[in-house]
Amino acid sequence: MGKRHDKEWLFALARTMQKTTDQKASLSPKDLPMPDPPSEPSSGKPSADQNPPTILERLFVIFENNWVITVMSIVAGIVGGFVDGRWFLLFCFPLLLGVHRSGGLRGLGGISKSIIYLVILGVSAGTFWKVGVEWNQVRGKEIKELGDYIISHIPVMGKQSAGHIDMPVQEALQPKLRAMCSLPADMSACSIQCRVENSGGGAASDISIGFQGVIPYQTRLESGTETHISIKKEETLPTPNASGQVDPNVLAFSVEIPMIPPKTSLDFTLSSISSVNQQTCSYLQTSIRPEQKRRAEILRQIAAKSGERLNVDKLASLEAKGMSLFSPGYLMSPQSRKKVEFVNQSEIEASSLFDVWSNRAADTLGNLKCMMPVFAAEQSNGAPQYFYRGASMMTLIAPLGKLVKKGNGGYQIVSDPQPPEQYRCF
Repeated sequence: MGKRHDKEWLFALARTMQKTTDQKASLSPKDLPMPDPPSEPSSGKPSADQNPPTILERLFVIFENNWVITVMSIVAGIVGGFVDGRWFLLFCFPLLLGVHRSGGLRGLGGISKSIIYLVILGVSAGTFWKVGVEWNQVRGKEIKELGDYIISHIPVMGKQSAGHIDMPVQEALQPKLRAMCSLPADMSACSIQCRVENSGGGAASDISIGFQGVIPYQTRLESGTETHISIKKEETLPTPNASGQVDPNVLAFSVEIPMIPPKTSLDFTLSSISSVNQQTCSYLQTSIRPEQKRRAEILRQIAAKSGERLNVDKLASLEAKGMSLFSPGYLMSPQSRKKVEFVNQSEIEASSLFDVWSNRAADTLGNLKCMMPVFAAEQSNGAPQYFYRGASMMTLIAPLGKLVKKGNGGYQIVSDPQPPEQYRCF
């Protein structure tokens, strides 16, 4: 009985093993389970698909958002349009961020991307800078008034109007003017060069540079045609008496400037092309000034022995400015009235010292005499009027004049300046 049971159990085990073998044989290779790949030890380094972002990419991540692009665009448009066109440069950054956001450079290497971004930045910066500079030149009074209107009516930080804007902001948007004049390199009395600067953040309009005393005969203005600078004469022109005396506070003419953009300067030159004035200016340069300088050098050497230092160059500069036919007065605009910079304090101090020493050592300067210079000023009817003009440290000779009969039957000598055919010293 036991043997029979053991045989039945062995036959059952054999049938089970055969059935399992047949099932495995019927499976295809793709139905068999794949073994798991062997695991590799971790090295602690990121794979190729996990490279850290470059510095350039990190910057784009920081700035490439709608707020940054919008704020930059608004600031560039408003400030560039109404204050200074060079602020248009800010448009470069929204443009660069837009190119990156488009994804057009995706797939390029870091160096290639950097080169392309630099090219885009350079081209756009040059373009926006040129547009801004030209906009500053053409922006007129109407644009400024529109900008002032907008600024004065927008609410700021919950306040009613920009009238409550902090004072530093208001001052930054105001024009800041300065005018200076100087003689040309040859120190000619027949010409003067002037510059008007606007260093403020707003455009300046209706600027006037006044000139006192007289308007030299046949005065000409030189300036850029795009500036629209012009000369405005007084209806009744002041003229000096025969000795050249004239009220220094009387306005003779002015140079009118319609508009100066912010952060800009304009230059102009005034000259008298009158043959009489040109002859006299040449005489000053070739005869009067060399003699003045010779005498000033004698005084400098005498003063040096007493420990006093005299500046011959500053004296010569002041004398040349004093003989100039053009006497700048004030810069005037709706915002301010300022003295035009021409004579400086150091020149005045040097001249006062020379006056003291010329009185002490007058006998050592020599007795050279020269003819009195004669200039021509324009009268209201357009005709010239001649007048004398003296020079310090010089002995100048003028004709006695002409006899004029007085009402009581007597006669008096009246000075009658007339330009000589040729100047001379003796």
